[in-house]
Amino acid sequence: KNLLNRFGHSIYRAPLPGKAWGRLTALGSYREVGRACHLLTTNESKVLIDVGVNIASDTEPMPYFNAPEVLPLDSIDAVVLTHAHLDHAGMLPVLFKYGYDGPVFSTPPTRDLAALLQTDYIKVAGYEGKAPPYSMEHVRKAVLNTVAVNWNSTTDVAPDLKLTFHNAGHILGSSSCHFHIGDGAHNIVISGDTKYE
Repeated sequence: KNLLNRFGHSIYRAPLPGKAWGRLTALGSYREVGRACHLLTTNESKVLIDVGVNIASDTEPMPYFNAPEVLPLDSIDAVVLTHAHLDHAGMLPVLFKYGYDGPVFSTPPTRDLAALLQTDYIKVAGYEGKAPPYSMEHVRKAVLNTVAVNWNSTTDVAPDLKLTFHNAGHILGSSSCHFHIGDGAHNIVISGDTKYE
């Protein structure tokens, strides 16, 4: 209840003056497979879409969380997950490890599957003799901060951003995320992974 109250006060804060605009910044997965991460910035808010891991890379498995647009992490208004695969949701607990304490929006199956896969990622890292980048404490924190939203339901994620999940047909709970910015002059859809059948 306290979390939802805090999230609500953040979402329904007094909006900043000025024209609505939007910018998409690549933080991972462009020209590579894995570590999907996009930053949607508007004149009012910052939202991360997907926070994946590149399992094939031992040197740079994480998205660019140290990019100046992202820091400090508590300046991020929300995180949105398209689906639960590790290349899209595997580094979510890292955000909570380093100070993020805001909402995570996903479908109910994505919330549950992401927690299972993140737990498995910790176990596999241990089996391989590697130190995992987060612990079960951070996985639990991510689950507690998740706001589950069903497909075709629209919800506010920031003062000037509305989000609607649409079925992407990729895995259970996977979604294309439609962001409605301001009064609707700008709309962005991020698909994650889509099945075209």
